[in-house]
Amino acid sequence: MKILFTPLLVISLFIVSCQPEVEPETGVEISLPDGFEATLLYSPSDHEQGSWVSITTDPQGRLITSDQYGSLYRVTLPERGDQVKVETIPVKLGSAQGLLWAFDALYVSVNAREDSVTKGSGLYRVTDSDGNDQLDSVEKLFGMDGNGEHGPHGLLLGPEGKDLYLIAGNHTDVPDDFGSILSGWQEDQLFPPVLDPGGHANDRMAPGGWIARSSDKGNSWEVIASGFRNPYDFDFNPQGELFTYDSDMEWDLGSPWYRPTRVCHVIPGAEFGWRTGSGKWAAYYPDNLPGVVNIGQGSPTGVVFGTGAKFPSEYQQSLFILDWSFGTMYQIQLTPSGASYSGEKKEFLSGTPLPLTDVVIAKDGNMYFTTGGRRVASQLYRVRYVGDESTEPVETAAPPSEKMIIRREIESGSLSSEALWSHLSDADRYIRYAARVALENRDRSSWETYLAQESDASASIQAALLISRMGYDDLRPMVMKKLSDIAVSTLSVEQQLELVRAYALLFIRTGPAKRNERVNLPEFPTGNPALDRELCELMVYLGKTDIIAHTLDLMEEAEQSIEADLTSQEILQRSEQYGPTIAAMHKNRPAEQGLAFAFSLSNLEDGWTPELRSRYFKWFYRALQKSGGVSYKGFVERIRLRALDNVPAADRAELAELSGESLLQMPVAASDVPQPQGPGREWTLREAQGAIRNHQGEFSFTKGEQHFQALLCSNCHTMNGQGGNVGPDLTQAGTRFSDRDLLYAMLFPSNDITDQYGATLYTLQDGSTLIGRTLRTSDDSVFVATNPFNLSQETALASADVASSEPSPVSLMPGGLINRLNEQELVDLMAYLKSGGNPQHEVYREGATGD
Repeated sequence: MKILFTPLLVISLFIVSCQPEVEPETGVEISLPDGFEATLLYSPSDHEQGSWVSITTDPQGRLITSDQYGSLYRVTLPERGDQVKVETIPVKLGSAQGLLWAFDALYVSVNAREDSVTKGSGLYRVTDSDGNDQLDSVEKLFGMDGNGEHGPHGLLLGPEGKDLYLIAGNHTDVPDDFGSILSGWQEDQLFPPVLDPGGHANDRMAPGGWIARSSDKGNSWEVIASGFRNPYDFDFNPQGELFTYDSDMEWDLGSPWYRPTRVCHVIPGAEFGWRTGSGKWAAYYPDNLPGVVNIGQGSPTGVVFGTGAKFPSEYQQSLFILDWSFGTMYQIQLTPSGASYSGEKKEFLSGTPLPLTDVVIAKDGNMYFTTGGRRVASQLYRVRYVGDESTEPVETAAPPSEKMIIRREIESGSLSSEALWSHLSDADRYIRYAARVALENRDRSSWETYLAQESDASASIQAALLISRMGYDDLRPMVMKKLSDIAVSTLSVEQQLELVRAYALLFIRTGPAKRNERVNLPEFPTGNPALDRELCELMVYLGKTDIIAHTLDLMEEAEQSIEADLTSQEILQRSEQYGPTIAAMHKNRPAEQGLAFAFSLSNLEDGWTPELRSRYFKWFYRALQKSGGVSYKGFVERIRLRALDNVPAADRAELAELSGESLLQMPVAASDVPQPQGPGREWTLREAQGAIRNHQGEFSFTKGEQHFQALLCSNCHTMNGQGGNVGPDLTQAGTRFSDRDLLYAMLFPSNDITDQYGATLYTLQDGSTLIGRTLRTSDDSVFVATNPFNLSQETALASADVASSEPSPVSLMPGGLINRLNEQELVDLMAYLKSGGNPQHEVYREGATGD
């Protein structure tokens, strides 16, 4: 069912004058299941109240919201009639990405640098000092070193109403005085990772994003989970189990370390394995946990269970997760599976553009969600059920499974070390994991006897993880002997993967393999892609040169399997459905498994023959012609360069050319594509909006694509896997942004600079300055890309020469690029942007010209 929204009458206690340049936003067409109705209640951006990104409720059932870059607001919902009252909360606080009412106070997770509107990043408690129903007193509980889109985020009250929870992205340091139930986190890589070629998060190490808990109203905290990339929000289900929705790194697409957005079941002590660059842990590593539902590409924001909603029972028991990029709210139906859950996703609502930010189930049983973020047009919507099914509350939550009861007993701390040790051999992964974490928090004297007596393969593998993570070097000989006694041929693939990781972690944490130690591994290759990948890396680490030929065979087989994956008939069908550009992208996707093998072999210096080197470096030539995320080719190139470092100097030039040196060229120059005819003009936002809205003619995909290239957009932005990585991927721009938002960003790019794409202003000791993208840092240097069109050109700054650094207030994108375009050229460019580079998109009506 689709509903076109119209705004309700609004009473706003925030008196402003209208912006003369900007016209108010109208409703968006939203798809919803039958029986549901949605209403646009309010548009804060039409009242100069910013772009709302967080929302909670107070005891009176009112909503409290925050502008991403501004104030806090209180919203009184209409009980009858069509009136909504919005008032500014009169405190110097805002820019909150987490809000929670608890213990007679508003808790505020601020994500900002301090300015005239708000205090800096940290957790604050806001109260009503004199009982007049006005929040007016602010108490800072602690500050946080982190801000921006990967800074501190959501807040949550525990299921028993006693504990507070805080979630933060991977650019937020854990405060020094926080405790942790996890043992010391490390990178845990056999080889140094390949850092992101675009510089993103290259200086961010473990623990990544994290969740912390406070049992004393926010005064003291301990980290209970880590290894996230950038989860924004979280919630408990009726059984008291915690879930979050973690983000992907879309630049990694086409690489084996790409991890989709996913719903995670967060048990105490959970680790989810985010590491920088190519170092992200595989979901099957036993020292981390997998997601319960993989969603795909997206930008996770709000999370809420349907508990308390006046919805049919199916929805009351579902998890709702918001995706900012695709303008979609998913409904996740979770089913107990052993000590955890499995899940299925389906779309609950969607719209274009609908940049979803946060969601809450209010006291009236309705769902309320906000749109906005990055200063785009913002709205507040209500969703309610008006169908015929019963909306009576689900009386009781489903009882926990037997395995879940065991896992909770382990987490409670009530079991003896003997009982915990017995669970290391459990068939359930979550029980094994929980038991190991619990033992890490016990004195070794309480379990060392059981280690000496152990003969079970699974328990021995878990013991190897345990002593590695705790750094008990003296127990290594005993554990290595137990691993060598395992009959590898009797293990399942899952157990073999855990065995390989156990060996790797032993060598990483307690020292390299020793000559007298037997490493008991499956025979390579095994025929299982994941196991072959892990075995290859470990055997390269061990210096096993006899694997080179086998690995090259696997790399070439992976390429062949990609080519055979899409038959010519399927390609034809994709061309008809999505257009030739997208079909070609599917056909040209890289072999991820091959890249994993290429990375492992790049660390191997010995054992090569001229024929083997030739096969290996020819693979890079083919790989560089494939399409992936914006960092894909940069990753391939950095692996290629690492491999060349291990080549004899006399052979380096020849192999460099053989491996694709000639393919590494600058982006296409604007002069190489047809130029706009003009005449251009100094476009204002109002005039540009009017031109788009009032256009009655046709749109040309071809001309829109040409303007995208002629204005150098493609040098900095990706569309359908092609282009640069200086700015955001624009493939989904049409689902995130309205016409106004897109035009505003092109005219005034410095008004909102996403931290993922921002530059840094360095002031040097001699008074000079330098602006560029920070790519990486070392102990004594900072490496900066000053050419936005070629991030491989680095400038090295000695750390001692840097007096200060701060985010540059000026975007790398120049403003007013569209001023070269006439009206028809502008509408063609806008149609191309909204289509995501797809000529079959609905934006192109029948009879479109120029294609």
